[in-house]
Amino acid sequence: MNCLILHGTGGHDKENWFPWLKDELNRIGIKTEVPNFPNSDKPILEDWLRKLEKYNITEETILIGHSLSCPLILRLLEKGKKIKAAYLVAAFVDDLGWDVLRESNFFKESFNWEEIKKNCNHFEVFTSENDPYLKIEHGQEVADNLGVNNQVLNVFKHFNMKRFPFLLERIKKLL
Repeated sequence: MNCLILHGTGGHDKENWFPWLKDELNRIGIKTEVPNFPNSDKPILEDWLRKLEKYNITEETILIGHSLSCPLILRLLEKGKKIKAAYLVAAFVDDLGWDVLRESNFFKESFNWEEIKKNCNHFEVFTSENDPYLKIEHGQEVADNLGVNNQVLNVFKHFNMKRFPFLLERIKKLL
């Protein structure tokens, strides 16, 4: 089993809880990597999907997305890639009215939810109750379309903290 932790717009592998979670998952035997996506300040869907091709994503892979990487994971599943589980942190499925997201191609077409659900058996959605960028409804829309609960947490803003023990516990439950 392996895991990828995927950052969002303007993100990188050393921010937030990514290094901490990577270390924790590696410690329990889940080979975990945190790729850096090209042009994270001006993301383009096709470039980010191409970057993911360099990783061994199989039916035993866990994908953890933060922010823009949530729709990235959904697009990957929509294209037929099968994975074990998807943990979607600060999830949304529209361009939020932001030019950078409108130009990213992530939201050009609507999502094929049936295809997405066919390619992953376990989804979890996490929303922050005080996110400055996303409303609880954004995460709720994703959760509703996936047929899962939206786990609304009282965390630091856009999940910008150094540790995320609740997520680690949720992953351990899957194992």
